[in-house]
Amino acid sequence: MNDFEEALFSCNKTPGLFCALVLFSCVGSPCCVQGRLVSRVCKSNFALHCFLPCGLGCIGAAYNRGRLREKYSMRTAYLSDCFVHLCCTICAVNQEFLEVHRRQGSSILDGRPSFRPKKYSFTPEAPIFQGVY
Repeated sequence: MNDFEEALFSCNKTPGLFCALVLFSCVGSPCCVQGRLVSRVCKSNFALHCFLPCGLGCIGAAYNRGRLREKYSMRTAYLSDCFVHLCCTICAVNQEFLEVHRRQGSSILDGRPSFRPKKYSFTPEAPIFQGVY
């Protein structure tokens, strides 16, 4: 849909996120997930981007989605975004989550850890300190 590489109904790719969004939607989970996503991508205020969809509903959510579109140079589609969030906020937030992680090259989608563990090595040449007690 409108330059998003991820399908709107691709909730099966992130079942944990989908379940959390459904179970906690009454306490603002989709608002907070979208707010966190947009604030991290756009390097702006989390409280603002969380309040917009919670306070203004699909209008605020469409604004946030528009910010993601700006960031990734996608075609502007404010009315379409508003309609998507009006009909299926959970699917829209899930799509945004997947899109951001895909465009940032995150390995969250292929099951590999997104961090590299530090490799510690023992060097026998290291000095041994013998303290005097």
